[in-house]
Amino acid sequence: MADAVAPLIPRDGSLVLSDGAALTLTVLYTDGDLKIGNISQGNLVVQAFKDRGTPYSLRGTEIQEISVSFSCHAVMTVGASSPLEAVRKTGTWAAATSTTPSASGGFEVHTVQAVWTGERSNFGATADSTLTLKKVRFTGSFSEGTPGMFSFEGIAYIFAGTDFAIT
Repeated sequence: MADAVAPLIPRDGSLVLSDGAALTLTVLYTDGDLKIGNISQGNLVVQAFKDRGTPYSLRGTEIQEISVSFSCHAVMTVGASSPLEAVRKTGTWAAATSTTPSASGGFEVHTVQAVWTGERSNFGATADSTLTLKKVRFTGSFSEGTPGMFSFEGIAYIFAGTDFAIT
Protein backbone atom coordinates (compact mmCIF):
# COMPACT_ATOMS: atom_id res chain seq x y z
CA MET A 1 0.00 0.00 0.00
CA ALA A 2 1.40 3.40 -0.97
CA ASP A 3 1.72 6.07 1.70
CA ALA A 4 1.07 9.79 1.28
CA VAL A 5 3.95 12.05 2.28
CA ALA A 6 1.76 15.11 2.98
CA PRO A 7 1.16 15.42 6.75
CA LEU A 8 -2.37 15.23 8.09
CA ILE A 9 -3.93 18.54 9.09
CA PRO A 10 -7.32 19.17 10.76
CA ARG A 11 -9.22 19.77 7.53
CA ASP A 12 -8.24 16.28 6.32
CA GLY A 13 -10.21 14.55 9.07
CA SER A 14 -13.84 13.75 9.73
CA LEU A 15 -15.50 12.10 12.71
CA VAL A 16 -18.64 9.97 12.42
CA LEU A 17 -20.61 8.58 15.37
CA SER A 18 -23.03 5.72 14.85
CA ASP A 19 -25.22 3.44 16.91
CA GLY A 20 -25.56 -0.32 16.67
CA ALA A 21 -28.30 -0.12 14.03
CA ALA A 22 -28.77 2.63 11.43
CA LEU A 23 -28.19 6.04 13.06
CA THR A 24 -25.11 7.99 12.00
CA LEU A 25 -23.88 11.49 12.70
CA THR A 26 -21.00 13.32 11.06
CA VAL A 27 -19.78 15.71 13.74
CA LEU A 28 -19.79 19.22 12.24
CA TYR A 29 -17.92 22.38 13.15
CA THR A 30 -15.00 20.77 14.89
CA ASP A 31 -11.68 22.47 15.50
CA GLY A 32 -9.82 19.29 14.55
CA ASP A 33 -8.79 18.53 18.12
CA LEU A 34 -9.70 14.84 18.28
CA LYS A 35 -7.40 13.07 20.70
CA ILE A 36 -7.14 9.33 21.22
CA GLY A 37 -4.89 8.11 24.01
CA ASN A 38 -3.57 4.94 25.65
CA ILE A 39 -2.79 3.26 22.32
CA SER A 40 -0.23 0.53 22.88
CA GLN A 41 0.75 -2.97 21.80
CA GLY A 42 -2.15 -5.23 22.67
CA ASN A 43 -3.72 -2.35 24.64
CA LEU A 44 -2.38 -4.03 27.75
CA VAL A 45 -1.87 -2.64 31.22
CA VAL A 46 1.69 -3.70 32.04
CA GLN A 47 2.76 -4.87 35.46
CA ALA A 48 6.48 -4.69 36.21
CA PHE A 49 7.79 -7.31 38.63
CA LYS A 50 10.80 -6.13 40.60
CA ASP A 51 13.55 -7.64 42.69
CA ARG A 52 14.43 -5.04 45.31
CA GLY A 53 13.38 -2.21 43.02
CA THR A 54 14.91 -3.52 39.78
CA PRO A 55 12.52 -4.84 37.11
CA TYR A 56 13.11 -8.46 36.11
CA SER A 57 9.88 -9.21 34.24
CA LEU A 58 6.92 -7.50 32.56
CA ARG A 59 3.44 -8.96 32.16
CA GLY A 60 0.32 -7.71 30.45
CA THR A 61 -2.35 -8.02 33.12
CA GLU A 62 -5.54 -6.69 31.52
CA ILE A 63 -6.86 -4.82 28.49
CA GLN A 64 -6.82 -1.07 29.12
CA GLU A 65 -9.47 1.32 27.89
CA ILE A 66 -8.68 3.91 25.25
CA SER A 67 -9.42 7.57 25.96
CA VAL A 68 -11.13 9.74 23.34
CA SER A 69 -11.89 13.46 23.33
CA PHE A 70 -13.03 16.08 20.85
CA SER A 71 -14.85 19.38 20.78
CA CYS A 72 -17.22 21.07 18.39
CA HIS A 73 -19.01 24.38 18.09
CA ALA A 74 -22.36 24.42 19.89
CA VAL A 75 -24.42 25.11 16.79
CA MET A 76 -26.88 22.25 17.19
CA THR A 77 -28.10 21.36 20.68
CA VAL A 78 -31.06 19.31 19.44
CA GLY A 79 -31.86 17.59 16.18
CA ALA A 80 -30.41 14.98 13.88
CA SER A 81 -26.99 16.63 13.76
CA SER A 82 -26.53 17.07 17.50
CA PRO A 83 -23.66 15.10 19.01
CA LEU A 84 -25.17 15.90 22.41
CA GLU A 85 -28.26 13.85 21.53
CA ALA A 86 -26.10 11.04 20.15
CA VAL A 87 -24.14 10.60 23.37
CA ARG A 88 -27.11 11.18 25.70
CA LYS A 89 -29.47 8.92 23.70
CA THR A 90 -32.15 11.61 23.54
CA GLY A 91 -34.24 13.32 20.85
CA THR A 92 -33.61 11.81 17.43
CA TRP A 93 -31.24 9.33 19.10
CA ALA A 94 -33.74 8.23 21.82
CA ALA A 95 -34.28 4.90 20.08
CA ALA A 96 -30.58 4.37 19.36
CA THR A 97 -29.16 0.88 19.78
CA SER A 98 -26.02 0.62 21.89
CA THR A 99 -22.95 -0.77 20.12
CA THR A 100 -22.41 -2.89 23.22
CA PRO A 101 -24.57 -6.03 23.02
CA SER A 102 -27.53 -6.16 25.43
CA ALA A 103 -26.13 -9.30 27.07
CA SER A 104 -22.92 -7.38 27.84
CA GLY A 105 -24.67 -4.37 29.38
CA GLY A 106 -25.76 -2.50 26.27
CA PHE A 107 -29.36 -2.44 27.51
CA GLU A 108 -28.18 -0.16 30.32
CA VAL A 109 -25.03 1.57 29.04
CA HIS A 110 -25.26 3.48 25.76
CA THR A 111 -22.13 3.24 23.65
CA VAL A 112 -21.52 4.45 20.11
CA GLN A 113 -19.01 3.69 17.41
CA ALA A 114 -16.59 6.49 16.58
CA VAL A 115 -14.80 6.44 13.21
CA TRP A 116 -12.20 9.03 12.31
CA THR A 117 -11.22 9.18 8.64
CA GLY A 118 -8.16 11.04 7.42
CA GLU A 119 -7.99 12.01 3.77
CA ARG A 120 -4.93 10.32 2.27
CA SER A 121 -5.97 9.16 -1.21
CA ASN A 122 -6.00 12.74 -2.55
CA PHE A 123 -2.34 12.97 -1.54
CA GLY A 124 -1.03 9.85 -3.26
CA ALA A 125 -1.95 7.06 -0.83
CA THR A 126 -3.93 4.09 -2.08
CA ALA A 127 -6.59 4.56 0.62
CA ASP A 128 -7.73 6.96 3.31
CA SER A 129 -6.70 6.29 6.91
CA THR A 130 -9.30 5.28 9.46
CA LEU A 131 -9.36 4.77 13.18
CA THR A 132 -12.39 2.88 14.51
CA LEU A 133 -13.49 2.51 18.11
CA LYS A 134 -16.62 0.34 18.33
CA LYS A 135 -17.73 0.76 21.96
CA VAL A 136 -17.30 4.32 23.24
CA ARG A 137 -19.21 5.86 26.14
CA PHE A 138 -19.00 9.64 25.92
CA THR A 139 -19.78 12.36 28.43
CA GLY A 140 -20.24 15.95 27.30
CA SER A 141 -19.87 19.44 28.62
CA PHE A 142 -20.84 22.88 27.35
CA SER A 143 -18.93 26.14 27.66
CA GLU A 144 -19.97 29.63 26.66
CA GLY A 145 -17.70 31.62 24.42
CA THR A 146 -17.24 32.85 20.91
CA PRO A 147 -18.34 30.35 19.80
CA GLY A 148 -20.01 28.26 22.48
CA MET A 149 -18.42 24.81 22.58
CA PHE A 150 -19.34 21.25 23.36
CA SER A 151 -16.50 19.12 24.67
CA PHE A 152 -16.76 15.36 24.76
CA GLU A 153 -14.64 12.85 26.61
CA GLY A 154 -15.06 9.14 26.18
CA ILE A 155 -13.75 5.76 27.12
CA ALA A 156 -13.51 3.09 24.44
CA TYR A 157 -13.93 -0.40 25.82
CA ILE A 158 -12.06 -3.19 24.07
CA PHE A 159 -14.03 -6.44 24.43
CA ALA A 160 -12.19 -8.07 21.50
CA GLY A 161 -9.41 -7.24 19.06
CA THR A 162 -11.97 -6.09 16.49
CA ASP A 163 -13.28 -3.30 18.77
CA PHE A 164 -10.30 -1.08 17.86
CA ALA A 165 -8.81 -0.84 14.39
CA ILE A 166 -6.39 1.45 12.60
CA THR A 167 -6.15 1.17 8.82
